Order: sequence, then structure tokens, then C-alpha cells
Amino acid sequence: MDVTDPPGSDEFHPSNFAENLEKLKSKIRCRDEEISYVHRLLGQVPTSEPPPTLFIQGDSATGKSLIVKSCLDVGKFCYALVNCGEGYSLKLLFESILNQIAKHKLTEENSFQPYAKCNNFLEFVINLQSISEKFNVGKLNDNKSLSVIIVLDKAEVLRKFDKHVITTFIKLRELSKLKISVVFLSILPWTSFMVDDNPTEPIIYYLGNYNQKQIIDILKLDKPSDVSMKFYENFLNLFLSIFYQTCHDVRELKYQAKLNFEHYSKPIKMGELTENDGSELWKRSQAFFKKSLKSLYLKMDNESDNFEKVTSMTSQVVNLELPYYSKYLLIASYLASFNPASEDKQLFLKNSGKMKKSKRTKAERVKLYLVGPKPFGIQRLFAIVSAILDDEKFNLNADLFIEISSLVKMNLLTQISEDVLDGPTFKCNVGLQFIDVISKNVQFPIRHYLVDFTHS
Repeated sequence: MDVTDPPGSDEFHPSNFAENLEKLKSKIRCRDEEISYVHRLLGQVPTSEPPPTLFIQGDSATGKSLIVKSCLDVGKFCYALVNCGEGYSLKLLFESILNQIAKHKLTEENSFQPYAKCNNFLEFVINLQSISEKFNVGKLNDNKSLSVIIVLDKAEVLRKFDKHVITTFIKLRELSKLKISVVFLSILPWTSFMVDDNPTEPIIYYLGNYNQKQIIDILKLDKPSDVSMKFYENFLNLFLSIFYQTCHDVRELKYQAKLNFEHYSKPIKMGELTENDGSELWKRSQAFFKKSLKSLYLKMDNESDNFEKVTSMTSQVVNLELPYYSKYLLIASYLASFNPASEDKQLFLKNSGKMKKSKRTKAERVKLYLVGPKPFGIQRLFAIVSAILDDEKFNLNADLFIEISSLVKMNLLTQISEDVLDGPTFKCNVGLQFIDVISKNVQFPIRHYLVDFTHS
């Protein structure tokens, strides 16, 4: 959920939980009741015993994972939050959960090895019990032992595994004899998870969509600094009066609002009109609004043959459920395949100055994405990933090599050679439409970093 970033746990002190909860509500807009309810379910103190299983359903961009993670951070709970779409196997899913509960980091010192190897549910339960003893967490009938919370985001992905996987997670407290709770987060209803041998039904909570007033409160956070709040609110009311009936997804509305406001405010930036010329601004923007709305209709309803290709591409991306870093690895591989290496410094280094547009010869004017991908080395790939992740801490570890291997297995990358000294070389197999969808998903402006679109 991208409405606001999760507050850091260091801001909060468990000695004053009520005050912490109010701070949390001020940071996550328009979700006061939902935060209070989730907080009551999880418990006011990290040693309390929450229900064995919770199931929280809600559409995309409604704040499910943000609310749960933030409540757990505020309460200083012992927890693991995993995105089920980011695990290629149950083994990786189990190991990620154990790493988080044991506070185990993959580092050079431990050769990037997980806390424990875990190939099945039996080994998973045994390792949970071992962690419980070692770190004094999850012990039943012990008021000093922290509860263990396992949050399974995008839980619908678990349905691709054996049907007993979901059942076993639901029965995890019973099987492990630990003070442990499993929280399922999903866009699908509980009925989609029910199988013949399901145990008792979990506590189910539905997280509804934001209403129009709430969306305005959220979108106001994106107000450009060069316009007044009153003017921007008037624009948002106008914008939502047109778009809200078609789409309730906050992420999509944020994107559409930004796109349409650029056009709406253009006459002001050019000095032709002022903020007080609302009628004229609307008159000049009507055609663009209608075009955007039509595009959104096509996207939502799949009515256009032309748009079906993009929709199909989007479906492919969604079905792939690529992990966070895999998306950036794929973006970086596309940039490496379709940009000359000589342009990297100018494109990616923050202090290299504003890129100058240069004239290209007639031969060079052929779009590189039409010519086809060029091979690149793994060191160049990692350098580009590090650059485009901006201020995020980028660590080279074994997981990245696993993700690259998975991209090759999915035929998104092709390994060209394996040089012992210089490392392997690859080529990117995806097209411009595909990478556009991936880039939009992580809100990365890929065309700003492609020579085909930055040079004239």
C-alpha cells in the first residue's frame, strides 16, 4: 500500500501505547476505525495472546499490509511479514519467516545462509519451537513471552500449492503448541480458500474501499508546491466527480490525478490564466479529461482490441508475482540491454549534471528497442540496480543471484555466457510494453532513462 510509508518502529515506545496509536492514526490517513479494530484483534501488548488466525480481505490499495505492519511495529511485536508472491517455493517462504522471527540477517559473515534450512512444514514447526526456546518467544501460558505473529500478504498465492498448505497454516498454533498467530491478507474472500479439510473458520475482517472524501484527503498530500491548497482541492473535487464512479483504486487515482492536473494547470504555468479562472480551465481540459476517462474505461473493462494487448501484458506481470528486487533487476536488465554502456554515467550518476540532448546521426536514429537487446555483464547490471534504487540500501547477497536465476528460468532473461573472470552475461527478453507495466508497478519512470526517449 502506497498511501503513506509505514512509520518506523523507533518512533514509538511500548510504555505509552494509547499515545502511539494516536500517532499511528495521524500517519495513516482515513483509517482510524480500521487501525483501532486491527489493534484490538492483535492485542494491546506484545505478550497478549491474539486469535490463532485472522483473515483480512480488501481490494488492492486499501491499506491491509500497511495497517497490520504498522500496528505490529507500534506494539513491538515479534513478527514476520512475507509477501507470498515473492517466494518461488514453500522452502523460501519458510526460511524468510524464520529469518525474521529470529532477527537473522543474511550477511557475508554467515555466507548469506538462512537461519535454518527448511524443506517442509515439519521442519518449519521444529525450527519455530527451537526459536521459541532460544529467544523466549511464543511460549503458551507465559506472560513474559512475546507472541509470534506471521503475516501472509497476498495469501491468495498459497492456493497454487497443495491444499493442505493453507490448512496447516490455520492449524499452526495447534501443531506447534506455541503462542503463535497467522494473519492472512488477501484480495479474495475467505470462501476462495475453503477446502474440504479446513479447520474452524478464522476471524474474518473486510477492509472496505476509501470513499470520495477520504480519497481527496489522501490525494491532497500530492499537492504541487506552486499552487494553493484551495485550487488543488477544487481540481480534486472536479477530477473525482468524473473518475470516482469508474475507479476506487487509490494508486490508479493518484496516477490519473497527477496526469490530468499537469494538463489542467498548464495554462497557469504558461501565464495565460490564473487560479481564479476555473471555468476556462475546465473548458480547456474537458477533452483531455474525457480522453483519460475513456482510456481508464478501456483499462477497467477490456473493451478495446488495442488495449487488450496492454491488459494482457499487465495480466502476465500480475500473474508472475515478481519479488520487489526482481522487478528492479528486470528493469535494470532492460536498461542495460537497450542503452549503450557509454551512456550509463550520464544516465544514472546523480552528480553527472542534467543530461544534454544530443543530435544523432541518421543511422543512430533507429530506435534501439526496435533493433533488439544487446548483451550485458552482471557487474553492469548490479551497478544500474544500485543507481535506480536511489537512496535505498542495496546489498549484494545470495538472494539476488537466486532471483536472477529465477528470471532466467522464467525466460525473462537469457544467459549468454558464463565467464569465470568477468562473470556471466545476459540479454533481456521482455519488450517495451512489458517493462512499461513493470515500471509503473514500482513507480519508476523508465523512459527517462532510455536513450531512445532522452535523445532527440
